[in-house]
Amino acid sequence: MRAMPRVRLLPILIFLAVLMLSVRLGAVWDGVERLRTVEVGQSSALAQAATTPAATPATPAPSAAPSSAAPSAPAASGSSAPAMQTAAVPPASPQDHPVLSARDNPSAFTQSEIDLLQRLSERRAQLEGQAHELDQREAMLRAAEGRIDRKIAEMKSLESSIQTLLREKDAQEQARIDMLVNIYKTMKPKDAAAIFDNMDLPLIVDIFMLMKERSSASILAAMNPAKAREVTSELARKRMPQEGLAPSQG
Repeated sequence: MRAMPRVRLLPILIFLAVLMLSVRLGAVWDGVERLRTVEVGQSSALAQAATTPAATPATPAPSAAPSSAAPSAPAASGSSAPAMQTAAVPPASPQDHPVLSARDNPSAFTQSEIDLLQRLSERRAQLEGQAHELDQREAMLRAAEGRIDRKIAEMKSLESSIQTLLREKDAQEQARIDMLVNIYKTMKPKDAAAIFDNMDLPLIVDIFMLMKERSSASILAAMNPAKAREVTSELARKRMPQEGLAPSQG
């Protein structure tokens, strides 16, 4: 039988070392890329801060180290860069943090001022309540005035209707009296006197005042003497103010 060849360990170790080195270099490269991303974000923040009027120029960075110094590892240089960027940020100006005024800071008021403000607030609430109450009263008064105006308008309309009815009634009454006058003046005085003896005195007076004197005198002469005296007295009483006659003295 042929003997199996011996496995050489040195090439395998070299291959594993190269593989681990490549993995290590890949991790370092990822760290460098993350660091660049952080630096870009900080640079944008610094650019925005530099646009404000109160921003002060950043202090110059210290001079570079001599070339004879040994270069540091990539990870160490990357960690120092953010620190330098942070140091270059200008300090915040007083305008960025304005001092609170007494109105914004309640602790700046004294007890007397706080009491005064409370009284003023209570007085304001009281005045607002009174104003609201006055508005309600004014609304109630306006509603009452509206109802009164409507009642007045209704009463005026009713009064106008009553006056119209009264005028119509007066016209009808006058037409009725005119008709009676025409009837009695065409009758014989004796026949008319017999009717007037049993008629009410106000109606007799109204008819006689519209009749001619000759016709009324003939009827009076034929009437009952007592009734004729009453009619004559009432006619005289009604005609005296119209004719401007004064009653006889004594």
